[in-house]
Amino acid sequence: MKLLVSAASRHGAATEVAEEIGKRLRESLQERDERDSVVLDVRPAERVDSVEDYDAVVLGSAVYAGRGLEAARDLASEHAEALAERPM
Repeated sequence: MKLLVSAASRHGAATEVAEEIGKRLRESLQERDERDSVVLDVRPAERVDSVEDYDAVVLGSAVYAGRGLEAARDLASEHAEALAERPM
C-alpha cells in the first residue's frame, strides 16, 4: 500500500501538521507490524505531480478568509477523478 499525506502551507503550520500526521501513521503502522508493507510519502501540495501511484491520500491546507490555499485547491481539482477513486 502506498499513502500520501500532503498539505499547502503559507507559513509552515499546515506543513507541520502534515508531518505530524505522517509521523503518527508511521507509528501506528509500526505498532501493527505493517511498516514494511506500506510506503508513506509526506510532501507539500505544490510538489505533488500525480496521485495515481497512491492507494489513499490525506490532503490538507491552511485556510485564509474561508478558502484553502491555491496549491491544495489546484491539486484537488487537477486530480479530482483519481482522488474520487481513493480513500481521502
